[in-house]
Amino acid sequence: GIIRVLLLDRPEARNALSRKLVSELARHVDEIQAEEGVGKTRALIIASNVDQAFCSGADLKERKTFTQEE
Repeated sequence: GIIRVLLLDRPEARNALSRKLVSELARHVDEIQAEEGVGKTRALIIASNVDQAFCSGADLKERKTFTQEE
């Protein structure tokens, strides 16, 4: 099987988790899950393309714009 490597690459935000980034990660995980253990993917590695941090957590600047329901 293949090893998938997903690189977080938001250097301006130290890889803070925005809606877009979480959505993209979920899409890749869903693709692997859909293989149901018999697909090409053997492993998933999530790494950082940013030297300063792996992930700084939630994107607080984006969250400031959320409504109460969001």
